Amino acid sequence: MSPTAEHLHEKGITMFPESDGLEQAKERALVRKIDLFLLPTIWLMYLLSYVDRTNIGNAKIAGMQEDLRLSSSQYSLSLIVFFVSYVIFEVPSNLILSKSRPSVFLPAIMILWGVVTCCMAAVQSYRQLIALRFVVGVLEAGFAPGVLLILSSWYKREEQSKRFAVYISAAILSGAFGGLLAGSITKNLEGSHGIRGWRWLFIVEGAATVGWACIAHFLLLDFPLTSKYLSEEERCLASERLLAGDGACSNDEYRLGPLQAVTKSLSNWRVWLFTAGYMVIVGSSTLSYFYPTLVEGLGYKSNMAQYMTVPIYAVAFVCNAFTGYISDKIPVRRGMIIASWLALSLCCSVATTIATDFKARYVLLVFMAAGLWSSNALALSFASSSFAHMPREGRAVSLAFVNAMGNLAQIYGALQTNAFSALDNSKSESHAPIISVSTHWTMPTTIPKPPGIPLLGNVTDVNPSNTWVSLQKLWEKYGEIFKITVLGQDIVFVGNVALCEELCDEKRFRKFVGGPIVEIRKAVHAALFTAFADEPIWGVHHRILAPLLTPTAVEEHFTQVRDIAAELTAKWRGMGDHAKLSAIGELNRLDLETTTFCFFGRRMNGLTGPEPPMIKAMDGATGEAMKRPTRPKILNFLVYQSRFDKDCQTMRQYAAECLEYRKSHPSDRKDMLYNMMNAKDPETGKSMNEEQIIDEIVSVPIGSSTAPCVISSAIYYLLQNPACIEKARKEIDSVIGRYDFVHEHLDALPYCAGIVRETLRLSAAAPGFNIEPVPGTQGPVLLAGGKYQVPAKQTMIIVLHGVNRDPAVFDQPAAFRPERMVSDAFDKLPAGAKKWFGNGKRECIGRHHAWMWNMITLVTLLRDIDFEMADPSYVLQQDGWFNLRPVGFDIKVKARAK
Repeated sequence: MSPTAEHLHEKGITMFPESDGLEQAKERALVRKIDLFLLPTIWLMYLLSYVDRTNIGNAKIAGMQEDLRLSSSQYSLSLIVFFVSYVIFEVPSNLILSKSRPSVFLPAIMILWGVVTCCMAAVQSYRQLIALRFVVGVLEAGFAPGVLLILSSWYKREEQSKRFAVYISAAILSGAFGGLLAGSITKNLEGSHGIRGWRWLFIVEGAATVGWACIAHFLLLDFPLTSKYLSEEERCLASERLLAGDGACSNDEYRLGPLQAVTKSLSNWRVWLFTAGYMVIVGSSTLSYFYPTLVEGLGYKSNMAQYMTVPIYAVAFVCNAFTGYISDKIPVRRGMIIASWLALSLCCSVATTIATDFKARYVLLVFMAAGLWSSNALALSFASSSFAHMPREGRAVSLAFVNAMGNLAQIYGALQTNAFSALDNSKSESHAPIISVSTHWTMPTTIPKPPGIPLLGNVTDVNPSNTWVSLQKLWEKYGEIFKITVLGQDIVFVGNVALCEELCDEKRFRKFVGGPIVEIRKAVHAALFTAFADEPIWGVHHRILAPLLTPTAVEEHFTQVRDIAAELTAKWRGMGDHAKLSAIGELNRLDLETTTFCFFGRRMNGLTGPEPPMIKAMDGATGEAMKRPTRPKILNFLVYQSRFDKDCQTMRQYAAECLEYRKSHPSDRKDMLYNMMNAKDPETGKSMNEEQIIDEIVSVPIGSSTAPCVISSAIYYLLQNPACIEKARKEIDSVIGRYDFVHEHLDALPYCAGIVRETLRLSAAAPGFNIEPVPGTQGPVLLAGGKYQVPAKQTMIIVLHGVNRDPAVFDQPAAFRPERMVSDAFDKLPAGAKKWFGNGKRECIGRHHAWMWNMITLVTLLRDIDFEMADPSYVLQQDGWFNLRPVGFDIKVKARAK
């Protein structure tokens, strides 16, 4: 059992020796000894604690946000989850500490959070970051309130302000120290052993925490009557001087149970008063997490931004030390001193709404921070001395509750200061709504988003079975740019011509391979449209195949495409008048038959009879690829994997049969399959192996599947606009007449070309493509001249339904008007309004073949066939995966009346 003060008195040990002078000398010596053991140990422990808590801000601007693709809301949430667990576990942790040994409990939890901090270097996703931040909050929850309890257990009322100032100075200097250390680590260790600098930041700082925790175990004092580093006389003196000096209650025999402690604490009005005041101070102090970002906004970048945070903390350190010293001289004036500092911070906050000079803003930021930090330390010492007469357990709960609620304020503070944005130092203005005493810097226009469900985000706003139509509806509601959040991941969508054209600047942006495109790699691996940007195989395949897909090369396929299209119309004429059929179903057959013959030299005879299995497998596999990113991986594996594997295998079987057919039927055709089997890359000398050949064979019909969507949509639009049919037929009859349809006729059919282009525009048969900033981009990325901003690794999807209906470019954008796509009218359209086949380096390699197929098929159908809707009341409905097609659109066909 720990010795009590009464027990020591019985042994003749007392704090009242012969003379008052000797008594005071012994007490001063004891206080120096306590200071020597406690203050340096606690100071460095808290310094490392605060570094581990706030280093996420330094990691953010050192590249973490871009590497993990964090949106601003995700970064704020990574701050918030720390405080959630921190607040929940503070009171229970302090109750445990009050009944245990601080020299064991505090170093133990410190070792654990240091290890977790090191583990943060390995995070690869937003979810992993969130999980580890939550765990760090759980472990750090016991430290700060534990230190408050220890300080209140060793020092008198008039001694506490200086000691609390020393304690808080560790947090202040951790900002300066953290900025210097972060700048040094991220600069000097960037790329060392293949590890990013921000990852080294977590490793180095977490390891330092673990190391000091091990040392702290041997230095940290326990409570006055139980500390092993003091003699029995010193323990008695430490206890009785507090009782005599109106300090903390030290009688270990007066103990409370957990429920009693909580009840006694929460029924004390002083606890609630200090809680409210401390929430104001700490909620405003959340600004510290954004100091690096704010300074970066003043024009300083990366490492220099880290260093420029140092003066903010240096001034705060000096002001805090001065405040602690003065407050112990006049302890009855602590409330007035706190109010004065908060008033200064408020004035500085208000002044930022007026100041336009960046240096002035920086100075105001410095003094606002000084006021908040000085108020923080003094508020804690004020609370500690006010709770002095409570038993240890009650004091533990009260201090932990005040600290916990203060940190709860950091949750709304983190959300508020999420509004901080880097400033454009040439044109930004400041707008500063004041919450507590924090400032609010100007942001670009917020990208709109639909309201979501907590944690799940906007999962209900997008139908995985009809993703593109869901996005069309969101575009109709939110306009040129919007975003959604799904399971914590932000996706930005762009839907006007100007933004589309900006995102197609290959100096700033590139194709992003992710989501469904990654999933379909199960079937095609690193084929041309699925290869990652850094995969060398893309260049090899592109140089081998591109010569077969130039306008001149695809011209050689004209006769084959025309003749197979004529076979389809002959089939329709033979079905009798008003035969009913699926427009997309028939044209899918035509496309696969044409593609397989032109590129691989094999006739499938799939225009009649059962539908070729490849068509159904393509639909199944691409549909599943679209849905898989929206579901948990375990659900994909257990429920959907088997069907997905089967469809992928069917597609690869189709490709394998094409390859085997060529091997068993040698030919002198110099087609695409010939190049796949025989050509070498002119740069590397590499050729394609059999698996790679199969990959590319499978990818060709997937890529060409948009063409039947275009023509089936064109039939719908033409039936809605019969005058367009009449005008197109007049052009066809004038140019071709009763002669054979030849390639030279294509350039003489501008109105028919206008029909195809207008259908590409309205149908958005290829519904969109993914974009990301080029590697090395420093965030945030500004769009529309700074109107919007996104993180440097933000995935953006161009929604062509919106781009193609931009009212700033197209008059009556929903109307079908082929003449706007003819001759000069078409030539005058901006480049961003013509992105039907993608963009730049990763533009559809088969676009010239697709264009020719569309033209030949449209002309052949209009020349030979009369159409009507099977259901005259039908209104166009679309769905699709890697394309958009009419759903339920049946037509009746018969031979055209001459």
